[in-house]
Amino acid sequence: VVASRKAGATRPNMEIAEDIAALLTTAKLDSLDISIIFRDGICKLVGDVETEAQISQALSLALSIPEVKEATSTIKVNGKVL
Repeated sequence: VVASRKAGATRPNMEIAEDIAALLTTAKLDSLDISIIFRDGICKLVGDVETEAQISQALSLALSIPEVKEATSTIKVNGKVL
């Protein structure tokens, strides 16, 4: 799954990844198995969740950070690749 928009990273990659993690926590997605990889405007989410809606929500949250220009996911739903 790929979602994108125009933007550019202006802060350290780790700081932006931490902001994404904070949004996932606020949305109560932090208890799920989602790892964040962020580098130069590209956010990759990996892990395992319970529903496809949780993947969409996580991608939307990542894209709400101004420095994220693209968000991709290899998240599985209950261990299954979609």
